[in-house]
Amino acid sequence: MKYFKKIFAFTMALAMVLSLASCKDEPSEGGSEIENAPTVATVQASDPDRGENKIKTAAPELDYPFRKLSIDRSYAYEVTAEGVTSASAADMLLKNQVSIASLTLEDAAKVASQADVRILAVTSEVRLSLITNGKESKNLEALGGKTVYCGGKDTFVQTVTEKIFSDNGVRAELVFLSDSEVAAKIKSGEAENCILQEPEGVYAISQNEDYIRAFEVTGYWKEDFQPVSRCVVARTDFVNANPELVKKFMTHIETCVNSLCTETGAIYNTTAFVDEGYFEGTELTLSAINSTKHAYHEKEELKEIMIANYALAGFETAAPSDSVYYMG
Repeated sequence: MKYFKKIFAFTMALAMVLSLASCKDEPSEGGSEIENAPTVATVQASDPDRGENKIKTAAPELDYPFRKLSIDRSYAYEVTAEGVTSASAADMLLKNQVSIASLTLEDAAKVASQADVRILAVTSEVRLSLITNGKESKNLEALGGKTVYCGGKDTFVQTVTEKIFSDNGVRAELVFLSDSEVAAKIKSGEAENCILQEPEGVYAISQNEDYIRAFEVTGYWKEDFQPVSRCVVARTDFVNANPELVKKFMTHIETCVNSLCTETGAIYNTTAFVDEGYFEGTELTLSAINSTKHAYHEKEELKEIMIANYALAGFETAAPSDSVYYMG
């Protein structure tokens, strides 16, 4: 809300406040650090209902829940996403430039090894697609003996891909590259079979109409837990100083995730994203939203799934201790 430039009588001011409040869909919530504080949010945040000190967050460009957060609750959160990757978001968190960030499994472990943080929630799981310009690659078994270019080199996605092929007894030549390198092969048409994590796969296909999404590779996943794609990490000093705001944030981000999971919500959010200039093209954006495996896990469920993922990942960096998981 804007500050009043003049002071009215108490009854008039109260009437105006009540009138304005009745026009909002929900009460404004959130907050963030005191200006010029030595670190991010080491003291209780100011009241965001008056437009003061938004909570600073960072998320990768294609992180749809955080994009939705920036639209629905712009009064409370400053979301930096344009040009951001998980690695750069992690760096911003380490440098106290943001209080909350959306990170990959490995970047969350990296940050936890260098700073005092809490993992708040999981917001998406890995979904891999087989992208092909061939007619025979209709299932995983059909890839046996073939060369498959896979994104996610040296990341947890590579671990997931290798495990799926191994567990299903499919022997293929898996060539791991960065997502952008695989996308370039799709654009040029030089690779028949490729595997990319969504929504990157949808955007890659849009560059060459000869390619299709043949099937979901993670449909062959055999573990009783799901591989994690994104999790939300917050600085512990911010969590400790603002426990109520953290609870509100978690409610907000869960709402954003759940909204993206429904057909009606996906269509509604597609329109909002395009109107806000976040993404170009309604059809492409809707396809990307629907391809992403949005999921929300917190507290004990969060801890259980993250521990299972870190056990599978086998990173050189030790997995975070049990105390890093936020229990609310």
